[in-house]
Amino acid sequence: MARVWPNVFVEPANLTVHISALRRVLRDGRDRNRFIINIPGRGYRFVASVAVLGRLEPDGIENRSALREQRLAIP
Repeated sequence: MARVWPNVFVEPANLTVHISALRRVLRDGRDRNRFIINIPGRGYRFVASVAVLGRLEPDGIENRSALREQRLAIP
């Protein structure tokens, strides 16, 4: 955790709570879907396939508003 969040205090229990919330939102484990796995002694890993649907350039006002409007689609 020191490499991921240097100079920030992160309690392992807090991380567990947030990973649990992510799993709930993603419906991880339902219908044989796995998104986040636990690596014993190491942490967590996102294992689902990721597809890039389009490219948005970070510069320009019109692109910033498009980024804000993007939503994560969960079936």
